[in-house]
Amino acid sequence: KNRKFIVALGMCFLAFISILNGGNMPIYSKQEIIADNLIEQVSKDLSLRYGLAPAGFGGSIHEYIEKISISFCAYDETSLEDSRKLVVKCAEQFIKEINSSKEISPYLVSDFGMNNVDLCIYYYQIDRDLVPYGNLDCTHLINGKIKYSVRESEYSSKRILEESFEDARRIAAEQGM
Repeated sequence: KNRKFIVALGMCFLAFISILNGGNMPIYSKQEIIADNLIEQVSKDLSLRYGLAPAGFGGSIHEYIEKISISFCAYDETSLEDSRKLVVKCAEQFIKEINSSKEISPYLVSDFGMNNVDLCIYYYQIDRDLVPYGNLDCTHLINGKIKYSVRESEYSSKRILEESFEDARRIAAEQGM
């Protein structure tokens, strides 16, 4: 009997706190909200600039923002060279927006850079079908490295190249980025 009373009292207390709070209990931290708003804006900018479709976002956000992730779909088959240039341009714009935001800067880990950005572009055919076997289907910047994968079978991809972001930037510049 006492246990039921304590449970009921606890539920009443939570309901009372919820009413005092306007019925809305905050579930996201201030830094998560700021990061989400920034990612949304960058996603829109990159989508318009490069014809990409936003596919997802996230990150590792606790007391400080340790990583910010964003992914896109591109509905156009591409070469490794063109994908390299696109990922370098997108990543540079992404990191520039992050580091120039006065609102987010107090929450970033020190030395926030390319190792803290996760950017992925998935490639499809113009009709939104999967790319043919052997074609580039994903370019992924993670932990300061860019990984390129081709479609190997109906359900799998195979990594064909991995390079540092700095090497990719240098190669893209040499190829007339």
